[in-house]
Amino acid sequence: MEQQHQSLSEQQIKAQQKTSEKQAEQPQCCPNCGTPCHSGDKFCEECGMALKGTSCMRCNSPVQPNWEICPHCGQGLHAELCSFCGASMETDDFFCPDCGNPRTGIICPDCNTLNFRSFCRKCNRPLNEMAMQEIQKAKKDPVFQEMLALAQELADLEEQILNTVSEEIPVGEPELPPVELSEADKKLIQQYKDTRWRN
Repeated sequence: MEQQHQSLSEQQIKAQQKTSEKQAEQPQCCPNCGTPCHSGDKFCEECGMALKGTSCMRCNSPVQPNWEICPHCGQGLHAELCSFCGASMETDDFFCPDCGNPRTGIICPDCNTLNFRSFCRKCNRPLNEMAMQEIQKAKKDPVFQEMLALAQELADLEEQILNTVSEEIPVGEPELPPVELSEADKKLIQQYKDTRWRN
């Protein structure tokens, strides 16, 4: 019985080895340009991208194989898919056949950031028709309307706090030094106001 169990384990190991060998022989595709390559290849023979999936081809930052977009520079990591809508693309397609967005991404007209999604990853500006449609859908959504109302309430409270700080202190009370916001804080408040009213 023990010999039978041992031989069964050996058979399983051999089967796993054969499966691994077959997988190694099967051609894979370069995540950047889609060119077929073998698992032993370290670089794509067509575009030169490292095939181990450890770094972004644009900024060389570490990335995971299942990531769609590099979180550091925004580069699309799978050339066979449109980063905007997820549709399949041929290697020679410059524009997605489904949504029409460019494979090379869209540069935000407000902040000059290169993007591979419908909204700017830096300033949240809508960049294409898909983004505008999503904004229209969101504006009709009651949950979104409630969120806008809460955002307005927060903005009003913020304004009240800033006004209260700048009001005169009653007679007889010790005078407190005025609160000065740092340039970073002022910039943050301005960004919040700009993004709040953009949509």
